[in-house]
Amino acid sequence: MNIKDIYASYEKYIVFFLRILIGATFIYSGFTKFAEPFKFETIVGNYAMLPKIAIHPFATLLPWIEISVGAALVLGILKRHTSYIILLMLLMFIVAISYQIMRGNTGDCGCGLPGEDFTQVLIRDFVMFAATVLIARTNTEFLEILNRDVSIPQDM
Repeated sequence: MNIKDIYASYEKYIVFFLRILIGATFIYSGFTKFAEPFKFETIVGNYAMLPKIAIHPFATLLPWIEISVGAALVLGILKRHTSYIILLMLLMFIVAISYQIMRGNTGDCGCGLPGEDFTQVLIRDFVMFAATVLIARTNTEFLEILNRDVSIPQDM
């Protein structure tokens, strides 16, 4: 038995584990931002990437979005679509963190886990990006509530 056969036999368990891990990370991160909204809004402002008028709405909505997509991924609700949303969010985080590293910023990233520096967060986001690509590409339906590709009927 080679590694490809071993992976194929355990794929649904690996994908389920990754769904739980990434989903829980998003849920936890969202709750930490939600718990201290003014602190998170200040951190978003310190990134200096958004116009001032957009900082408050962004800092208010992001925790809710993180909690929602994290829960949807854990539950397996439209897994592929949820994975695409998470991939877009991770891409946004990677760009923002990379920009902060280039600026020499060493402050709080607002990522939810205290004590992480920007380089650690960037590595974690790249790993989660790769794992989310794997989740999006698999067709397993192990412990998923709703796993249908939503499509527009052609007979209209």
